[in-house]
Amino acid sequence: MGPKLPFWHTFLRAVETEVREAQTVRGASGFVHPLLAVGVDETRRRTVIISGESDARTAALAQADIQAALPSTKVVMARPVPVNLRVGAMLAREMAGTDLLPMSLFDSTDPETQEVVKKMVQRVFNEVKTSTDLSFKHVELNILSFAKEIVQQLAVLRIEQGGRLSLEPLMSFDPVAVDRAGGVCAVPLYELKEPDFETLVTGKVDDTRALLTQYGIFQYFFPPADQIALAVVEKGHGTTTAVVQHVEMAPEMGHPLAPNELVDPQARATELIDALKAKDLLVEGTVAVEVSPTGSAVRSEVRFRPREGALEKLSRVLRVRLDVNLKDFFK
Repeated sequence: MGPKLPFWHTFLRAVETEVREAQTVRGASGFVHPLLAVGVDETRRRTVIISGESDARTAALAQADIQAALPSTKVVMARPVPVNLRVGAMLAREMAGTDLLPMSLFDSTDPETQEVVKKMVQRVFNEVKTSTDLSFKHVELNILSFAKEIVQQLAVLRIEQGGRLSLEPLMSFDPVAVDRAGGVCAVPLYELKEPDFETLVTGKVDDTRALLTQYGIFQYFFPPADQIALAVVEKGHGTTTAVVQHVEMAPEMGHPLAPNELVDPQARATELIDALKAKDLLVEGTVAVEVSPTGSAVRSEVRFRPREGALEKLSRVLRVRLDVNLKDFFK
């Protein structure tokens, strides 16, 4: 066992899998995909992979490729994200008093200006380094993935007319948006604190499960049916049929259902819309059921968390199945 693998081993046990030794897996395409760790849940026939791929899009494609090669198991993919340069951009804005930095600052020959720029760059560097150092200290990571994350995030910076560097695109950049859209569980290591890392490294499974729930990660692997229903309606599918399809699809895709968070835990899939309406989370719209302002507030709390990737995965698979069915129908 590598010195940093206990982090992923505890993670995998917390999401109810048994750790297996593997560094690569071959997909249906013939490509070999790198793994940081892998866990198997034989009872539910699901395999959880901690991807060693270099970016979110590749990880999403790898998930589909591996799933095609292993039809007897349900493949679930997670990917660590160790850096978010947004914190550095916000610090630079705070120090400069503006999010538009004149490019002339960086090539000024004035000693006083040079000293100000030097201090700003040093503080920004130290702020980002402190966060990423924690990840590399405790977690097995792909160095190439880290380098690509840095480049991709810096690439969103924009030079405005007049030669001013705009920090705003980086301050509003979401480094795990592509993961969510691709149905992959991004593990935002940059959000974790030293005690969080210690919890995983020391193998405390129950504490780890609580920690992953706090960060909206555990719910990716075990999504609550009522949260799936609320999200489905928000996406414009306000019918009982659509809700039931998504809820029933979750276990089929390797995402066993967790107890409801918002309504009675005993509520069945066909009862979720009425149960959410009773909680004032859904209302009758002009055409179908819609999310209420209260429901929108609930969704805003979780929409940008890792758990949202599970819903995107379910929605994409359902869209593909519907497209295939329609093509077959019109042959």
